[in-house]
Amino acid sequence: MWQTYGDQGLAVLAISNQNIPTILGFGDDQGSTFPLIHEAATYEAYEDPGPGNYALEIVIDRDGNVAFAAHGSTVPELEDVIVPLLAE
Repeated sequence: MWQTYGDQGLAVLAISNQNIPTILGFGDDQGSTFPLIHEAATYEAYEDPGPGNYALEIVIDRDGNVAFAAHGSTVPELEDVIVPLLAE
């Protein structure tokens, strides 16, 4: 999604509650070119479902407000939120 919408203002950050070597390994394995952040408190604030690996998507609008937060969203679900925000 970042490659598709980045030129329209979409920024992507990956936030994880895992240890730093694991996060860096993920970034290397995936060839990530966006920031990877270790921050357990932020993760837990959005209803951390417990132990394990879970995707947590937080969409923040241009004014800095949380427009969407969920676990395990699909690309179409995220696009339904992001595309209108980018048009604003």
